[in-house]
Amino acid sequence: MSTQKKPAPPPASRPSRWRRKLVLFVVLPVAAFLAFFKWVVAPMVVRQGVMAAVAARICGRVEIRSASIGFREVELRGVSLFDATGRVAGTADAVVLRTDRFPVGFGTPSIESILLIRPDILMTLEPDGEFDLQRVLAAPPSTAAPAPEVSGSSNTAPPPPPPTSLFLPEKIAVEDGTLRLVTPLVSPTFSGLDATLVVEARRFTLENAAARTFGGRASISGWLGRGSEEGWSVKVNVADADVVELVRGTKLEGHRLAGRLDGYLTLVRGSTGAAVGAGWLDARDGRLLDLPVFLSVFNILQLNSPGESFVKTCRTDFHVLADRLHVERWYVITDGICLFGDGDILFDGQRLDLDFVPRLSPEPPEGYETLAEAEQPVADFIRKNVLVSVDVTGTWMAPVAETTPLRVITKPLKDFFGLLKGKGSR
Repeated sequence: MSTQKKPAPPPASRPSRWRRKLVLFVVLPVAAFLAFFKWVVAPMVVRQGVMAAVAARICGRVEIRSASIGFREVELRGVSLFDATGRVAGTADAVVLRTDRFPVGFGTPSIESILLIRPDILMTLEPDGEFDLQRVLAAPPSTAAPAPEVSGSSNTAPPPPPPTSLFLPEKIAVEDGTLRLVTPLVSPTFSGLDATLVVEARRFTLENAAARTFGGRASISGWLGRGSEEGWSVKVNVADADVVELVRGTKLEGHRLAGRLDGYLTLVRGSTGAAVGAGWLDARDGRLLDLPVFLSVFNILQLNSPGESFVKTCRTDFHVLADRLHVERWYVITDGICLFGDGDILFDGQRLDLDFVPRLSPEPPEGYETLAEAEQPVADFIRKNVLVSVDVTGTWMAPVAETTPLRVITKPLKDFFGLLKGKGSR
């Protein structure tokens, strides 16, 4: 019986062998190189390039944990901003840069947009009235152009505006950010901040940014100069804030305070001098009489502790001066005692110079219709009621109260009579 052998398969064709060699020795190495370039080389180049470019333009430095590169987009992750001393001025989970072309190649690509994702920015008001972050964003002294001298005068011309940088587009978007302000009087934290920064030649401008603070809502506007000589400005509206959140972490946290708060503050600092401004605060439906200032008035008048007494309205209008907070109007309305005051709270040691007129009766004193416009001694008009003035000195946490007979018409008393006649100002 004969056995037939199967025919051998034909040898591989020459084109098939070349295709395998092309894939093995050309396509795969090129793909590996491109992947290595995209995921290792390009991110490293961009990461180092951004850190070097930023350090050359500000009085600080930026550290970036990692980066990823797209066709026209760069995402920097784990970004931290440090000042010259190494303190952290801000962090961000990610910074997304949109460029006009592929970011790695010949020349320097320009930045079309910047998105800061969950940034956490700390701004501390320094004793001379400048924010530390503003100093970080100023140009390094070695690169700052000197101001030209004016012949025949000791004064110098203002420095030219900073040059337009390829790393700063016209607008910078902020998504779910946190802004912490540290000042001598109050240190608010604004969270959930969604805003757009407008980049101008000499300043960064913020308009109607929405955020949350003290359990309420806030709107922030203002500008920050791109150099210490430019100054700054801020306007803050707060609605439905929680008094408990306001005093949390302060020396007042142990006092029984509660209520809801609305307020407004505007501050401006020019090229020189301290910040000045004005504002108002409205508290309602809460426990506020345990404030040390009010308790000192209760004690000197030998009144019972306010306990759980609720304040119907507490209104404060003030001006921010170079060295003090001047309280233009401060009144507290309850179903029982009412206080009407004005005076000063000095920034140095929070020392007090306040004057209150208390009303212990809901009934107006006799003769108040003429008293409201009078400039003569109070005793000439009041026969049934005795009015006193309570002067409060000492400090914010340790006030000292002293009573004096009320002999002339004072501004707190005019506010009181104006309120009785329906003319209480807001």
